[in-house]
Amino acid sequence: MAADAARRADRPAGDPRAIHDWRDLQQVKNDIAGCEAEAFELYPAESRLVDTSNQYWLWCLRPGEQIPAGFTERSVSDEPDPRFPTARQRPFGNPGKTR
Repeated sequence: MAADAARRADRPAGDPRAIHDWRDLQQVKNDIAGCEAEAFELYPAESRLVDTSNQYWLWCLRPGEQIPAGFTERSVSDEPDPRFPTARQRPFGNPGKTR
């Protein structure tokens, strides 16, 4: 995929509530595909949409394969990060609650 053909979508920074808990889905991915496998949720074109129930799909690659989008470095913290001044993260070990 060409770099100019892809865009990343974020929720507005003013609303830090979780739609679904990212850490929970990360753990599901780790349990199913392994810690070094990458996975993604796909928000398809309307012509490919399947919406028959309220469920999430994680599409998993084989360990070692990388999705040609995303960040290149690990950055994990529950402390404020000056690079992302409006971001809020709940403390580790406190499921479902943000700061």
